[in-house]
Amino acid sequence: MNTASSHSAPEPPGRSTGRPSYREGKYPVLALFPYLLVAATILAALSGARHLLYRIAPEMTWLHSGELHRLLDVNGEGNLIVWFTAGLWLILGLTATGLGVLLGDRRMFVLSAVGFLASMDETASIHESFNHVGWALADRWGLTVSTWPWVFFGAPVALAVVLITVPLLRSLPTAVSKTLIIAGLIFLTAVLFLEAIS
Repeated sequence: MNTASSHSAPEPPGRSTGRPSYREGKYPVLALFPYLLVAATILAALSGARHLLYRIAPEMTWLHSGELHRLLDVNGEGNLIVWFTAGLWLILGLTATGLGVLLGDRRMFVLSAVGFLASMDETASIHESFNHVGWALADRWGLTVSTWPWVFFGAPVALAVVLITVPLLRSLPTAVSKTLIIAGLIFLTAVLFLEAIS
């Protein structure tokens, strides 16, 4: 009897099926989540406090028209809020790319593409360029658009991304998939719903 072969190391999860498994092991990257949440909360709180102070004391116009307003306006562009959000998307893209390369799972590249493209869009405000297209089409067809036109272009794209990433999410650890789903729901609610009614 060959004792060496009988006590050999078990085959890594997913090797037999040809696909890596994420269901076992520890994921220290999840430990970063609370710290990122703290940073996001601080930025949102600073922006909210600035707006509240302006409502209480409107004579302090520098709170609503100065550099502090520009840097902390959650509805603005090219400021600290946008920088932080674009950075989060970039981290997602880099992390997914690294996992795809190290584990040989090409499905991860879908998630990395989402991260990179969203980071580019957040930085360059690409989605807002579709407003001009929407307004031009509405004028051509004699329609009245009561919201930001880019929402009509963004909704199908968001649905396509959700459908494409479902198989990957089902293969991830429960904690990771739940975190991504919750984050996605919050993001889509803020981006599509709130933008549509604003």
